[in-house]
Amino acid sequence: MTKIMDSIMGTTFEDEDRIKVERLTLRQTLLEFIDKKINEGVLKETAKYKSSTSKTAINRRRRKAEKEAEEALEEKKKRNDGDKSLQALILSRQSERASSMDSFFDSLAAKYGGKEKKRSKK
Repeated sequence: MTKIMDSIMGTTFEDEDRIKVERLTLRQTLLEFIDKKINEGVLKETAKYKSSTSKTAINRRRRKAEKEAEEALEEKKKRNDGDKSLQALILSRQSERASSMDSFFDSLAAKYGGKEKKRSKK
């Protein structure tokens, strides 16, 4: 069942009970369809299928998916914290550049600005 769930795009453990196959006329769940074909003798029930559809296997997949979801949330929080520290670093460098630019212009004004010449009235 794990391979079936992995091969259907966009499914999670929550979809396991309600996977529908559109081509089936009775709109049975995929699991019911496979079980029906096994009972009819069209398919052979393998040990792998039997073990993957047991309650413990279903619970194991559910726990694994929940754990992955928690890890994804933790990773998202870490990335958001990283973004905040990066933003703070950018803002501090921006203020440093602004202050150094201001001091540069002040030194230019002091060096070349000088005093205005007084014009004499004639």
